[in-house]
Order: sequence, then structure tokens, then C-alpha cells
Amino acid sequence: RSKRRGPLRRWRRRSEDSGDESVVERNKTHVHKKELRELHDVKLLQELKGHHSGAIWTMQFNPGGNYLCTAGHDGALRVWAVAAGTEGRQSPEQVGHSQGDTGEHSGASSSADPRANGAHTGPSEIAMVTEPLRVYMGHKMDILDVAWSTSNFILSSSMDKTVRLWHVSVEDKCLGMFAHPDFVTSVVFHPYDEKIFLSGSFDSRVRIWNIPERKVISWIGLEELVTACAFSPDGTRWLAGTFKGKVKVYEYDTMDYVTTIDVRSTRGRNKRGKKITGIEFVDRGKRLLVSSNDSRIRLYSMKDYSLVCKYKGLQNRTSQIQASLSSDGAYILCGSEDHRVYVWNTDNRHHLEPSFFHHVRKDRNEAYESFYAHDNIVTGALFFPGTKDSLEYVALRILLPVFIVYRFVALRHAFLSLIIGLLPRTPFAPALRCVRVQECPYCICVIQRRYQNFRKPKTETRTR
Repeated sequence: RSKRRGPLRRWRRRSEDSGDESVVERNKTHVHKKELRELHDVKLLQELKGHHSGAIWTMQFNPGGNYLCTAGHDGALRVWAVAAGTEGRQSPEQVGHSQGDTGEHSGASSSADPRANGAHTGPSEIAMVTEPLRVYMGHKMDILDVAWSTSNFILSSSMDKTVRLWHVSVEDKCLGMFAHPDFVTSVVFHPYDEKIFLSGSFDSRVRIWNIPERKVISWIGLEELVTACAFSPDGTRWLAGTFKGKVKVYEYDTMDYVTTIDVRSTRGRNKRGKKITGIEFVDRGKRLLVSSNDSRIRLYSMKDYSLVCKYKGLQNRTSQIQASLSSDGAYILCGSEDHRVYVWNTDNRHHLEPSFFHHVRKDRNEAYESFYAHDNIVTGALFFPGTKDSLEYVALRILLPVFIVYRFVALRHAFLSLIIGLLPRTPFAPALRCVRVQECPYCICVIQRRYQNFRKPKTETRTR
């Protein structure tokens, strides 16, 4: 191993079934300003190589947690199936392609079992089928963003100035193309109406499209380049992030302007706003998680648009790295340009105790754990969607054509993590990671982490 690989250690283990030896990679985690370590025994479980050619820029799980789509520099959209037998998970046959046949804009009938191309025969701890379920070609340049609908339709936005529509049950067929005058940086489905989607472009316009009619039903021109966009969970508002560090909020029905969130520091070198790289609603739309190119992650309240907390530690100056929150809201996960993956605890319970020499601010969080993931930039990380009683995986992507799966053993919950993009985390759920590095073979890795002294997540009773 090169010295650049960081604190990686290798063990040989013998397979119980075949008796063959395999290499297990373990990674030491770094703890910063925390009294209690929560990540232990980080292990590399799975690595998928040789599929992507070039960087992997985006990755998303479908709402059911049965598929993962990845895309990037080669202009190909690949859909991966979650391995059968993963605890607490439905099989892909139970989700999606049968629902899509009733969609008004699908235009195709269901096909045979979509997982027939890549049946999984490996051990149960392998999170993903080793071969892609679908490979969709059509884009002529890099794919920058992807989005899933609840019935497994996929939208992909590209530097070729188009958005294309696909469905996981339809092989090698584009169901629709939507042309733009410039690069399309972001795309997202309406949460309740699959016929509608939102797109952001470098022509400084945000467009709302009607899929069956193949036309724009409304648009707004902004004064800055649009780099990210999102719908609120109830579908009543939409947001657009800009190149100069602003998040614009608009009403969906009337397209009326609501407010602007200025994502920047009050002083220092980050006083001028930097590019917004990601927008994600959390806590049922009550809070907003914003990633930006000033190496900060900020959590805002949607009640008064005030800053709740700012998370520091990662390096994100030029990349389109986006953070994600776990499903229970306990952890934030994010990749970094320093080849590491960072994890913050949102309740701040493990901060160093305040003292005469050390003051703790509730609106700042520099207490994190990180681990060295790869020789290249980790462009994102995602928690694998899962059930309460299953292991938790994380998907990661790196500036390298590689997907990697790691396994963690830590203090509270058990989860697997991967290096690909952003990861939405749930306690005890599987996940995987996608990594891309120039002039290097691409691969996928899965990571699992176990927590000791497991504490059940807090339950809340909410009334509308």
C-alpha cells in the first residue's frame, strides 16, 4: 500500500463456504472534538469495478430502496439492484416496474424480471448485485443529476442540454426528452404529481415541466446561475440554489417569490456566498440542509428561515459535493475533497464539555468523526434506505470510476456505508458507495458500522 492510502490495514479471512481466502480492509477513524467515538471497525465489504468510464457525478436510491442509479462523465445511466436476501428489504420484483405500467407517460409495457441480468449468488453481507441491472445510453455529455419518482421513473439531466425520462422496467429506451438552452444542473420530480418535474439550468432559469404534454408550464428567471433545486415535501413550494450562495424560495401554484436565504458567513473569507451544491429537506420539511462550496453544511429552520446549526470539518471548495441526513435525523454524512468521509451527530451530545478554555456554541458543530475512504476525492455519500431492524449501509462516490462498500462497527447503530455521493441514513440499513477517479478503474464499495450500547431512536407523537 502506498503511504497516500492513509491508515488502512489488511487482514486475510477464509470463506466458510468455499474455503478461499479474501482480503479485508479496515480503516481507522479520526475523532475531532468529541468525547465518545461512535465509529469503530470500518471494513471494506464490496467493490464493483469496470463499469463506468470516467467520473461518477451523481447517485440516488429509489424511494423503495431496491435500486441505485449512478451516472457521470461517460453519459451512461446505470441502475443497480440491491442484493436479494438483504435483511429487511423487499426484492426489486415487488417494487416499481409493475407500478410504472399504469403511468400515463410511461408509454411502455412491463418486461420480464428486470433482475434476471444480474442474479446475486454471493454472501448475504454483499449489498449490491455485481452487474448493473440497466444501462441507459442517450446522453452525449456528462450527466449531472438524477431523480427518482415513487413509481420508479428516472429523470437524468446532462451537459448536453437535455433532460431524459426512463423507467426501470423498460430496457434501452428513452421515454421522453426535454431540451434546454444550456447545461441542466438539477432536476427533481414533484412529490405528489409524477407528471410534473422541476429543472434548473445554467441559463439562470428554473422551469416546471408537464411530462405528458412535453412542454414548460411555467418558469422563473433568476439573476444568477442555478446550481441546485428542490420541492418541499408537501409540494407547495420549490427552492433554487444559485452560484453566488443564495437559496430562493417560491410558491409552486402562483410562482410568487417568498424569500431568499443568504448562505454565507458574516465575516472572514466566506463572507461572500459560494456555490450551492445541494438542497435537501429534512424533518418532514421543517428544516433545510444546504451544502455549499465554502466547506460548510448549514441547517436552516423553514419556520423563520434562520440558521439552526453550521457543520464544519470537510473540504469542499470546487466540487459538487452534497451532504445528506439520516432518516431519523441523528447523523449527517458527507464526502470531502481530502479523500475522507465525515459524520456529524446532530444532537451535539458528544461535544467536549465547555470549560474556561473551551466554549461550545449550539449553532456550531465541529465535533465529527471521519475515515480515509480513497486516494481520490469523495464526491458524495448516501445512507442506504432500510428498515429499523436491518443493517445500515452508506453509498459513497469518489472522483474515480469505482464503487466501494465499507463496513463499520461503532457505538449506537449498525450500518453499511459506501463512497459515492450523499447518503440518507436510517438506523440499521444497508448502503453502498460509488467512487470515481480520473485515469483509474471505477469500483463500488460497501461499508458497515456497528454501534455498541445501542439506544433506540426517540419516538415522537405529532398531530396535524
